[in-house]
Amino acid sequence: MACWLLALALLGGCQTISAQKETCETTIRSYNRMVRWQEHESAERAVEEAARAEYRRRLGEKDLRIADYRIKTLTCDTERGEAEATVEYDYYVLPSTTLRTVQDIQKWRYLPNAKQAEWRIQTPPPEFGN
Repeated sequence: MACWLLALALLGGCQTISAQKETCETTIRSYNRMVRWQEHESAERAVEEAARAEYRRRLGEKDLRIADYRIKTLTCDTERGEAEATVEYDYYVLPSTTLRTVQDIQKWRYLPNAKQAEWRIQTPPPEFGN
């Protein structure tokens, strides 16, 4: 009986880690999709409080247009509560139509004690040059 209960407890723990990893990947993908489509208020909810002013400054440029993005790598370390994603953004700044590419190395952290456990990005967006 004790072995059976231990097996259930271990399976429950694995499921939690699996769910946490899935949440990590979903959050990172959703954040980058929202940045791409200029849904800044929604994307900002995933930004660590201390980085929000810089987030607004870098993405608040009214003439910035992100044409596409690619998540090149995505690693979620649920045991340490850390994640890293390497993302490339294709963008242009009006009135120019020259498409440029910038790489963003995003650092994420899991906050288990928030109102609702969640993943938050720690790093500001890249500098989008003209």
